[in-house]
Amino acid sequence: MTTIVDGFKIAESPTFITVEVLLNLTITIDFAARVRMAGFIPYLKKSIWNKLDLLIVIGCNLLFIVSLIAHVTFGEISEELLLVFWSIA
Repeated sequence: MTTIVDGFKIAESPTFITVEVLLNLTITIDFAARVRMAGFIPYLKKSIWNKLDLLIVIGCNLLFIVSLIAHVTFGEISEELLLVFWSIA
């Protein structure tokens, strides 16, 4: 919602950055807690969904870092399209 209201001014919106930081911290802490309880290798061997969870956590954090630091586009795909993709995924 913040992205729509701010007109996709991602790097300039303090509200968006705050919400993204909180969401990324939440999913990272949740993932780390589950991995700590089970162990990294046993956690990943348990289910394909756990591997997907790892990819989502890494992808979300990397996308957020890239959007803050670089303000770059990836070929024809803009930063906004990548954010929409991750939101849908």
